[in-house]
Amino acid sequence: MALEWFEKSRVTWTNWNVKEGHSADWPTVTKKNTARCLVYLDRLDEAQELLDTVVREFRQETPLNWAMLA
Repeated sequence: MALEWFEKSRVTWTNWNVKEGHSADWPTVTKKNTARCLVYLDRLDEAQELLDTVVREFRQETPLNWAMLA
């Protein structure tokens, strides 16, 4: 059920960003939490793919958010 809620969040954020004229994206912290959910569901390949994106996005933030990277 948690993964369903994360998916609803992704769709909501993506739609809102497009409506506002931004790229179809969703918050990095939500991506991180979705990846954690996927780990708990033993969907490790999907989690790894999402975490690769998350790490790249967190590393671009200023100041660097070390806690989120941990």
